[in-house]
Amino acid sequence: MAHAMGVLDYIADYESFGKKMIDASRGVVTASFPGYNFPRAPVTKFRYKMKGLPVCFHDKREVESMARMEGINKYEIRVTEPGFLLTGFVS
Repeated sequence: MAHAMGVLDYIADYESFGKKMIDASRGVVTASFPGYNFPRAPVTKFRYKMKGLPVCFHDKREVESMARMEGINKYEIRVTEPGFLLTGFVS
């Protein structure tokens, strides 16, 4: 099992990170993706930029892209208040 909760907020290249998660997993991967919602996202982006830290927001299309990666044969995407939660079952 591999979990990434609060990690993909800071990783723009979610696809290569996802491949590493799938390789490390033995059955299930779970990942949270922050969605872009107004007014929270612009405030968060500004606050992190002032600290010199990157922050990434994702849309459902990007979450589905990670879910369809090689190795995941079944998945569920839940829409949450701050974004998305992906649960994938690795073959």
